[in-house]
Amino acid sequence: MKIKVLLDTDIGGDLDDALCLAYLLNQPSCELVE
Repeated sequence: MKIKVLLDTDIGGDLDDALCLAYLLNQPSCELVE
């Protein structure tokens, strides 16, 4: 069963938001929702 995740971020010049998004996209148990 996948865990639905709503990621709210201010992706811009900071690297931490992009790394978080990349991490979540590579997790098979995670489903990003719109």
